[in-house]
Amino acid sequence: MKSAVVLLPGLNRDRDMIAALTKISGQAPATVWQTDTEIPDVD
Repeated sequence: MKSAVVLLPGLNRDRDMIAALTKISGQAPATVWQTDTEIPDVD
């Protein structure tokens, strides 16, 4: 499963979400900054 985590300023749970998705799926998710104009290929 390909996943991505959107990073937003002021939020502090992005690292927890990345760790959880990595543990569950076995793959590190892509990270997307709030101002990115392109989203990686995810499921």
